[in-house]
Amino acid sequence: MKDDPTIRLMWICGGVLLAIGAVLCMSTLDSLRADGATLRARLSELEELRGMERHASRYRGAYRKFDGLSARRPVAMATLLKKHMGGQPVEDSRSTRQSLVRGWTVRRQEMALGEVSMDKVMALVHDAESGRPPWRLTRCIVRASPGGGGKAKVDLVFEALDGE
Repeated sequence: MKDDPTIRLMWICGGVLLAIGAVLCMSTLDSLRADGATLRARLSELEELRGMERHASRYRGAYRKFDGLSARRPVAMATLLKKHMGGQPVEDSRSTRQSLVRGWTVRRQEMALGEVSMDKVMALVHDAESGRPPWRLTRCIVRASPGGGGKAKVDLVFEALDGE
């Protein structure tokens, strides 16, 4: 029985099948490693996309909020200056615009005021920031006046969203 050719053939076939199975297992393991790396990369991309979606969602919410305002333009700075500073001239004034998303721009108003009463300046800032849409004071430089009396030279920079 030991030297029976059928048994020997069965052992050879079993060994060949075992070798083929081992090769197929190794190939499958390599394939799983590669697929695992691909899946991890896709999960990372998915997390990045979710972050982008949250970011875009905040922008859409802000856009809806500003789109729903009754007034799409802030009060004209010249009107506010006339109301709070009276006839006092502005020493220097510059206005710029920068386009944002469809229908909205950022307006930037820079001005240098001569010797003015600080209570008038604070009333101007409060009125500007109370509007809808509001102006936002982004920079303020105050230089004390040699005459004193609550007056100073003031440089102001305001920014506001403006719907077109």
